[in-house]
Amino acid sequence: MIYIENTTFRTEKSADYLGNAGYTPYLLQLDRGMTPTWAGYFGAIHALTWSLSALCVASLAPRWHSFVIFAGPATLALGLAIQAVTMTGGPIVHVGIALALVGIGFGVSHSFINQRIMAAAPEGQEDATATAIPTLECLGGAIGAAAVGLIGNAAGFAGPLTSAIVARGSLGVFGVGALVALLATLAALAFLRSGARHAALVRSGSLAE
Repeated sequence: MIYIENTTFRTEKSADYLGNAGYTPYLLQLDRGMTPTWAGYFGAIHALTWSLSALCVASLAPRWHSFVIFAGPATLALGLAIQAVTMTGGPIVHVGIALALVGIGFGVSHSFINQRIMAAAPEGQEDATATAIPTLECLGGAIGAAAVGLIGNAAGFAGPLTSAIVARGSLGVFGVGALVALLATLAALAFLRSGARHAALVRSGSLAE
């Protein structure tokens, strides 16, 4: 079960780097005409909503934890999908909404995924598990950053930008990110079901030592 949880965590981070951390500020400057400062402020919407949503769900009752673990990557996938089709040509407010959804997706689920990972750690392996969490986060970010560079270069982002290149590249970069987030959603569903089965076995005494 802990392997599936780690897969969810790593895949979520890869999805984020496939989209926002890679090209959002860049495209806001070159395609939308924003200054570097304002592009940075606008691109930080997902960081702000991540923090705010994390504060809002911090005191959630345990019965809601499974729901937000599933809803987090699903919201992330929705946000990246919206960004894929609105990054060029669409109203800038739609891009802002997409960025906000990405942040909310992380904020509502991040801490609860960490809790489940720690809870699933074998006895005596808690320290190693805690150390693995930031390692997996960095791994997911590295994979996402590498992938977004390959996709962006293939779409023509390395050369002069035209509206067609931006539209095609945005669909590729953010669309692939949305698909990766969808995989994280499926992984979240899998480990929630696995956890439910594990709890049922414990209650029935099947796993008693």
